[in-house]
Amino acid sequence: MSRFMRSQTGWGGNLILPVMAPSKQEFTQAIFYLTTQIRKAGVKVEMGKEVTLKLLNEMKPDAVVVATGAVPLIPVDLPGVDKPFVLTAPRCSGRKSSCRVEGGGDRSGMVRL
Repeated sequence: MSRFMRSQTGWGGNLILPVMAPSKQEFTQAIFYLTTQIRKAGVKVEMGKEVTLKLLNEMKPDAVVVATGAVPLIPVDLPGVDKPFVLTAPRCSGRKSSCRVEGGGDRSGMVRL
């Protein structure tokens, strides 16, 4: 039996952030598709479960795949990218103020994250 364990609750990871932008709603389809496929494959899903060495020793799996998440691509040659007010999308998430997202494909660039 295959298992998918995620320390966080809920699906999406970095796919959740683009969904917040009005022009990126198609990312919800990607999340829905991937969650449907994992369930169709009969994978046991356990959310909010941290995988520890103790747990792995108890489970004795044949293989372990570690997915640590994506790392944002930050162009180092972009003037001003090193300024304290320049944030990646994950750092904008949860802020009380609006963030302007460059390169996100939205015409206005303004996103409330």
